[in-house]
Amino acid sequence: MMPARPPRSDLALYTRLLGEVRPYRRQLLFTLLVSLLSIPLVLLTPLPLKIAVDSVIGTNPPPEFLTWVFARPSLSGGNGLLIVVTGLFLVISLLHQLQLMGTALLRTYTGERLVFGFRVKLFEQAQRLSVAYHDAKGAADAAFRIQWDAPHIRYLALEAAIPLCTAAVTLVGMIVVTFRINWSLALIALTISPVILIVSQAYRVRPTSRRASRGDRRRASGHASGTRPQRGSSPSSSA
Repeated sequence: MMPARPPRSDLALYTRLLGEVRPYRRQLLFTLLVSLLSIPLVLLTPLPLKIAVDSVIGTNPPPEFLTWVFARPSLSGGNGLLIVVTGLFLVISLLHQLQLMGTALLRTYTGERLVFGFRVKLFEQAQRLSVAYHDAKGAADAAFRIQWDAPHIRYLALEAAIPLCTAAVTLVGMIVVTFRINWSLALIALTISPVILIVSQAYRVRPTSRRASRGDRRRASGHASGTRPQRGSSPSSSA
């Protein structure tokens, strides 16, 4: 019977994860930069509505940056300014969609390379293990780890780390913009946000995918072990 390994800490796990993704740091950095482009686009999304309310419906003059592209006479009338605001909204939406498409393509490309390289390492490690290990663990254990456990490196690096960085920078940007608009409103939002976070964390559904994956692996290993002929038994006795 093989001795049980001591549990690894999260810090040691993430340190090994950084070592595994280091060869793909350029692709990950480029994916992060393209993902960060969503921050100014998200912050610019309410701008056309603000201009429409202040300058089309209201009586405030249009923003100065519009005069860099359009002539002042075209911005003086309500219809002309409304057309400009509509075009600005379409441009921002188009750029945001292009950014989302680029981020999705980079995530797919980088994720597939990450998973492929990690699967190659797992397969080489499975080949180096002894036959006694595979006989004790089951024939499907190594195949299950290569097929189903390897993609988790993509989930940690691309589906967790990069969106976390993007969300953190977006949060800081929104706080800065809100403080510049109305500092009292920003303080109210900062006071309420931790309460909402604590309540959502307290009542969220606990994930069961890890337990399910372990159960599937045990069942798959059990089925594979059941199909092997038992040692010391003849075909006539097994029949």
